[in-house]
Amino acid sequence: MPHATRIFDSACHQTFIEWTKDCNPIHTDAVAARRTAAGAPVVHGMHSLLWALDCAAPDLSAPTATTIIQAQFLKPIYVGDSVELHMRTAASGAVDLELRADSVPVSLIRILPRGRMPDAAPAQPPEAWLATPRERAMDTLAELSGAIPLGEWAAVGFPQAAIWLGTNAVNAIAATSYLVGMECPGLHSIYSKLTFGLDADVPTNALSYSVSLVDPRFRLVRMLATGGGIRATIEAFSRPPPTMQPKTADLGQRVPSDAFVGQRVLVIGGSRGLGEVTAKLIAAGGGYPVITYASGAEDAAAVAADISAFGGTCEVRHYDATAPAAAQLQGLGGPFTSMYYFATGRIWRRRRSGFDADMLRGFLACYVEGFHDLCVALLARQDTGLAAFYPSSTAVAERPRDTTEYAMAKAAGEILCADLAGQISGLRIHLVRLPRVATDQTSGMTDVPAETAHAVMLPIIRDMQRALAPRA
Repeated sequence: MPHATRIFDSACHQTFIEWTKDCNPIHTDAVAARRTAAGAPVVHGMHSLLWALDCAAPDLSAPTATTIIQAQFLKPIYVGDSVELHMRTAASGAVDLELRADSVPVSLIRILPRGRMPDAAPAQPPEAWLATPRERAMDTLAELSGAIPLGEWAAVGFPQAAIWLGTNAVNAIAATSYLVGMECPGLHSIYSKLTFGLDADVPTNALSYSVSLVDPRFRLVRMLATGGGIRATIEAFSRPPPTMQPKTADLGQRVPSDAFVGQRVLVIGGSRGLGEVTAKLIAAGGGYPVITYASGAEDAAAVAADISAFGGTCEVRHYDATAPAAAQLQGLGGPFTSMYYFATGRIWRRRRSGFDADMLRGFLACYVEGFHDLCVALLARQDTGLAAFYPSSTAVAERPRDTTEYAMAKAAGEILCADLAGQISGLRIHLVRLPRVATDQTSGMTDVPAETAHAVMLPIIRDMQRALAPRA
């Protein structure tokens, strides 16, 4: 049985943001968060840590000068998640706290009766709170130092933890969230680990920090943090910035201005990544792309604005690949010469087990049912044929770790494509198993070789154009 359970709903999440001033977009902006590996807004690691300590405090022995607390954040907790706290005391006297969401361990906390106190960071005067996070490059982080102010709300937010550790210490622990998310590494950060001990002799008005290690191989940043009654070591990762695709003007140098004249193209998922590049290439070649988005209207509008700045034309529409297609196509002009299907959900997700049936159902709804429904609906509204591009993945054969359901759905999509063209008159399907391409979905903590989106898509667009030619 869990020691405690809590739903980290939007109300408590927003309160923590207001208390800590940590308004990093990965916590506050659904569109910005989808451009990260998390894929959706996540709960602050310090929020979950302080909740766990607050629940456990009445059952814990009073901390001493030798008590060390270690916290490791394994997987994201999403806003709205229900989280369980499990508590266990080891024979050594250590207390282990484990947070689970969907039965999956997401955070591990160990309270050691004896341990090595982290080194101290040099004390510095605090700077004012930032309204937006700093965007720092990896090569600027070495030897960075400074100090941030401390809030004064610990006794209200986590009263039992404040009694157990001291009000200043809880304020300082919470402040490390602001330190990582707003100051260092800042905008493109992921909080990974915190180790701290109590030190009543350090200043209580600020949390001073200094970077002690930067490892570019893993984009790892280690800091010392001192203040508010604690001395701490923090480990964080500096995520690669979101992948930005080339402008239409740059892509226009790769295609003749009349290469795709006469093509009216529906690009499902054209607000970013492969769909964005496809729309820009077609527009640069004189075609007319209709760009759809499921979320991120501003992203889609930015793509359209970039195409217009180049002198091209396009249209933007909302489209949900998991909803009936026919109703969503009403009001669209036509006919379409071709359709590119880049609808996708979050590929990398927190897994409940080795196989997740709910995850598979979600992928099938998008990659199989959604594609079939759209092809049928498009051909029902036009007399001309249609060339449809279906992007499969090398994951079908290679199956990287934790992609079982994704690979299964893409394999099912391949089977559908093989049979569909013979069943629906006028439909020609062009299927390609795409390699790893530099997009938001494929970005990770380390530099992994990936093809550029335009290098992959331009030959495919030309193949699709040949598919439009009348058959002999």
